[in-house]
Amino acid sequence: MAASATPSQRPDGLSRGFTTAGPALSLTLLAPALVAAIATGLVAWNYAQRPPETRWSIFWHLSAAYDFTPAALQLWILAICLFAPVPPRLSTVVGKAVGWLGRRVGFVALCSALLLSILSLTVHRAYPLSMDEHAAGFQAEIFAAGRLVGQWPPLLVNGLLDPAHEPDFIIASRATGEVFSGYSPGHALLMAPFAAIGVGWACNPVLSGLSLMVLARIVSRCLGEACVGWAVLFWLASPVTTAYGISFYSMPSHALLNMVFALLLLLPMPERAALAGLTSGLAMSLHNPFCHAVFAAPWIAWLAGRRSRLPALFLLIACCAPVYLGLAWTWHAMEQRAINESLEVKRRLNPSLATEMPTSSPPADEPGGAFAFPTPTMVRQRALALVKMISWESPGLLAMAAWGAWLGWSDHRLRLFAASAAGTFVAYLFVTFDQGHGWGYRYFQSAFGCLPILAAACAAQPAKFDPEVLRRLGLAAAAGLLLALPLRLFQIREFIDEHLAQQPPIDARLIERWGTRVITFIHRNGGYYRSDLIRNDPFLRRGPLRFVGDDAESDAIRAKSVADMLNSDLVPISSDERGSVWVLTPKKVSP
Repeated sequence: MAASATPSQRPDGLSRGFTTAGPALSLTLLAPALVAAIATGLVAWNYAQRPPETRWSIFWHLSAAYDFTPAALQLWILAICLFAPVPPRLSTVVGKAVGWLGRRVGFVALCSALLLSILSLTVHRAYPLSMDEHAAGFQAEIFAAGRLVGQWPPLLVNGLLDPAHEPDFIIASRATGEVFSGYSPGHALLMAPFAAIGVGWACNPVLSGLSLMVLARIVSRCLGEACVGWAVLFWLASPVTTAYGISFYSMPSHALLNMVFALLLLLPMPERAALAGLTSGLAMSLHNPFCHAVFAAPWIAWLAGRRSRLPALFLLIACCAPVYLGLAWTWHAMEQRAINESLEVKRRLNPSLATEMPTSSPPADEPGGAFAFPTPTMVRQRALALVKMISWESPGLLAMAAWGAWLGWSDHRLRLFAASAAGTFVAYLFVTFDQGHGWGYRYFQSAFGCLPILAAACAAQPAKFDPEVLRRLGLAAAAGLLLALPLRLFQIREFIDEHLAQQPPIDARLIERWGTRVITFIHRNGGYYRSDLIRNDPFLRRGPLRFVGDDAESDAIRAKSVADMLNSDLVPISSDERGSVWVLTPKKVSP
């Protein structure tokens, strides 16, 4: 019997694409995308049945409003690329493109950083959207000025800071007016040099470009140069890396430092272990220590598992501890001092007031701490988080990473990356928060680099992972880059524009003329997360000043109070349901 024709030899000239394992393999790659499309469709349908004036929390809202169309698009891309006839020439083009990406990583990383910078300005509007982003950018501005804390007039603190944002995001002393971020300062330190020259929005694009280079180095050492281009392609084709690369979130710095930490420990020599310790100390101080701790845990256990590696472990800990503890203790001391000073002011004004800073209370049927055994609500949150991961990544990436981990299990380095990825997801099953704002599954983003590394391992196993399926996945990634990414960028810009439209409009010429003498009151009642718009420069160097507002009547009373404090006259400019705008003019001297 004659041997069966290879795809390139078939008379129709089309690659129908599969060896014996091809169809079954393709179905396993398609299944997660199918689940994501169905799940996001159900969430969106359920959301559409609600009254238009009601909205879910931001975590559920973003998925209900924005995830179904991209998830369905991803499903179609995968289905077409995996099962439709594809001209052999197209598969050849994909192979050449992957080879080029692997050979030109530095150039690709530079172009990526430049493009992300442009998108940060045009799509993200150089605006820290969520309060998590604002807290980091706020502290970066303080560091850029050579200070540890900002300064507001003590009497204006209560008006300039929404109580709902304290102490989680911003902390201020009512006694001294000192103000600073409630988060650990590591990411703000990385952003500070950019903020010093007025381009704080360029920090994450640069960190993302560096991450791409570190990713390529890891793949080169673990899998060989031939696999580098695949990892680069899967990273670039994942909209979530672009979304965070143009934001002010700390996730790009977490992803970068976690990959640097792992890269250093691939060869745990003393000097590399010391550098890994310093990296670990900074990584634990970026936002909160949990993100890095769960990623690093498998690597620490691996070092501790053999006596010959114990000196490297001790050196790592010795270098990590002073960096992390120095930053953590400094920040904790600042927080406690500011909180105690504010409480003392409150006691003097009204001894009957509560003796603790305001904090949000969880529902009565939910745990009150940061960690708990998973409740039904927490399980639903993490199930949706997994769906969001799938819909925000390169088509088929999660399933491909699982295949790569399985095929490369004999390599301890790939086992460690798989353990870091799985450990990060599992650890957050016990975190009570749903992540709040954020694109995709923000809590997993610190370990996202593990996915393209593991996926690239499939390219190193041509005898076990059908090369034709691999080329088709590359084609799906390219299609996602051209179709899914622009859709996600449009959604991000649309959401930011809708959010900013909730504040009272102010003529730019008014700000140019009066600067910080322009004050606006943001009405917290109504709107959607409208109170997030109440944010101010740490030194009140730029206008308008944004104050807490509730209604037109209270705005007028508070504006008059501010004018009296600053010995100014008050001119009303505009007022609507969103808030009001005023100008403080120099006090007229009576004749």
